[in-house]
Amino acid sequence: MTNRVVVPSDLTFHPDRWPNIRARRVATDGAYFLFGRGRDEHHAWLPGPPDEGSLLSALIPIDDMKQRRSEATLRLIKRLNGTTTTEAQIGDWRLRLSLRALDGVRDGASYRQVAESLFGRKRLDRESWKTSSIRARTIRLVQGGLELMRGGYRKLLRR
Repeated sequence: MTNRVVVPSDLTFHPDRWPNIRARRVATDGAYFLFGRGRDEHHAWLPGPPDEGSLLSALIPIDDMKQRRSEATLRLIKRLNGTTTTEAQIGDWRLRLSLRALDGVRDGASYRQVAESLFGRKRLDRESWKTSSIRARTIRLVQGGLELMRGGYRKLLRR
């Protein structure tokens, strides 16, 4: 038996009122949506699909991706409420990832171990590590962390 915590939402299922829907598909197992572009892109699946006007809720698995899933859910809620992620928020998120990646490497972790910590094992297993986009991203994050450590953080103070 699983326990679920349902948090009330003021969001209702009114996709015709939602901003920036790029794609929508209704299938027998639910409704699929694609919102935004680039770094502000969101994918959503709503089982059912729900009845028009019904309240929305989110079920977030408590696994190694819980933090990322929670953050993505909050970003989606903001988008549906008509607000978006700012460049500063994206920069803060990248800064945190860079520093976490740097800490991992300085503590002796391999790039693969750092990537697993940041993005989860399931995401790493989707493609070959040698040619993985996650591998390249992890290396860039570590390099960004090294740049900050070597004095690049001063650029942040001039914002």
